[in-house]
Amino acid sequence: MDYKNKLNLYLEIVRKSLKIKQRVLNIYYNEKVPIGRVLFSYRPDSIYFTDDDFNFQDHSNIWESAQIIKTFNALGFIVDAIWYNDIRFKPKLEYDIIFDIHKNITKYATSKTKLTIFYSTGSYASFSNNAELKRIKSLEIRKGIRLKAKRYVNAKDIELYNQNLYFADQILLIGNTITLNTFPYNLHKKITLINPTSNFIGKNEIINKGKKEFLWFNGYGAIHKGLDLVLEVFKENKDLILNIVGSYEREKDFLNVFKNELYNLPNVKAHGFLLPSSEKFREIVKNVIAFISPTCSEGVSTSSITCMQFGLIPIISEFSGISIPNYLGETLKDNSIKEISKSINKIANLDYDKIIRIKNEVSKFANEVYSRENYVSQIFKYLNLFLLQK
Repeated sequence: MDYKNKLNLYLEIVRKSLKIKQRVLNIYYNEKVPIGRVLFSYRPDSIYFTDDDFNFQDHSNIWESAQIIKTFNALGFIVDAIWYNDIRFKPKLEYDIIFDIHKNITKYATSKTKLTIFYSTGSYASFSNNAELKRIKSLEIRKGIRLKAKRYVNAKDIELYNQNLYFADQILLIGNTITLNTFPYNLHKKITLINPTSNFIGKNEIINKGKKEFLWFNGYGAIHKGLDLVLEVFKENKDLILNIVGSYEREKDFLNVFKNELYNLPNVKAHGFLLPSSEKFREIVKNVIAFISPTCSEGVSTSSITCMQFGLIPIISEFSGISIPNYLGETLKDNSIKEISKSINKIANLDYDKIIRIKNEVSKFANEVYSRENYVSQIFKYLNLFLLQK
């Protein structure tokens, strides 16, 4: 089944899940008598899929949602699962626990709610907004053109986001200490950090000898993810080859500004959107020694995790949410064109044997720290800890 047909099948499942009675999935896979009820506000469709379902090769939040639901079930809780953005849902029951990713804690919590958990997958929203606006301003100074922010959270949603953050009993944050420090200090005492997994478990590919290409692989928000910076670097480093994979083709204003860099430079290969499970993606990474992700704000960049699992040496922003040992790659401090250029040339000048050694270490690191097994273990320990206190 090709990607388009798979996508249509997935969307049909989503549509069906939105039409069910009472707009909620009632889930309980446990032979024991339940001890309570959870309102889960995130991705209810995930529970439909088998472990090897193609949808789990899409964004990691689909697989993670399913694991959180299963963990609540294993701990003895019935789960009522709704879409986080379902504004028409009206609860008919009281809930012991509310687990929410967006803005529903204050909406559904009552005096009988024992525990509320805000699941945060990104940097503090105001920080992220400001970071993207700085990137847009920087581009305007360099190019004389101002593009629209693609990942900007509006003022109304920021207000609701903050209300829920402060109201929540606990915050489960995907990220590292740098991600944590984007949040107000008075929230830190109730924040627990967690490592995610990737949307696809990559396999370390043996690099074709003599090939030293690079990769930019990211989702929506080309300026936010630093594609403009990377293109300008490779425009000046014509002896180095850049592969571009991602959702940038959806951003027409970006394409208009960078049409020449994307499609006319002999050392830039623009591939469009590809799943990392595809043959074409695997063929690309066989020529790639490192990936570049100068993002301005993340919880954790799961596309970067996927690249590392493939054995690609990371050249990543310190705001990627990933903490790597210095010997495994380059961490960008200011994400400047000069800094990115210096880092890619440093990696490009490594000899083949050293590249192979680092690739193996990178893949081992990513597959241990960001494994699915580790995610499940973290979720179980976290939920079990706070549920025992209630």
